[in-house]
Amino acid sequence: MAPPSDKRLAWLRVLEAHTRLVELMEDYLRRDCGVPLAWYDVLIKIWLAPGHRIRMAELAEQVLLSRSWLTRRVVQLEDAGLVTRTGADGDGRGVLAEMTPAGLEAFAHMERSHARSIATHFSAHLSQDEARVVATVFSRISSALAPAPRRPPPDPAAKVKVDDGAQEPTISP
Repeated sequence: MAPPSDKRLAWLRVLEAHTRLVELMEDYLRRDCGVPLAWYDVLIKIWLAPGHRIRMAELAEQVLLSRSWLTRRVVQLEDAGLVTRTGADGDGRGVLAEMTPAGLEAFAHMERSHARSIATHFSAHLSQDEARVVATVFSRISSALAPAPRRPPPDPAAKVKVDDGAQEPTISP
């Protein structure tokens, strides 16, 4: 069997580095702050949202490490006093996750800890030029693989017209 190509080897190295980095970041955050990395993943998305509040549905689309257990994770954060869940304004269906003052304080500590961990375990191994290349390449890959924007469901009252010359049916009101 031939040795892996440069691109295949690059993929292998990405997987190896990702696995090791996540393990290190998890250990570091647990030691320093007593919380799992998945909590940080959820909290940073809430912190970045306007007013430090976000709909649970949006949060589910944004978290990176804890999608499958998001509701459970938010309940844990709520039990710890870091997050509250409330009904969305004027919308009985939506639920908002919002950081509490204690959550903002705890997140500031987590952020300082995580920034040190990133600097130690990731950034220290990159030159400024390499950091730009890595950011550019992974941004390109992420953009190419991003899910397509959700389209609203078709109006059930709309009639489907089939134009024999068109490749797809068109919907008209």
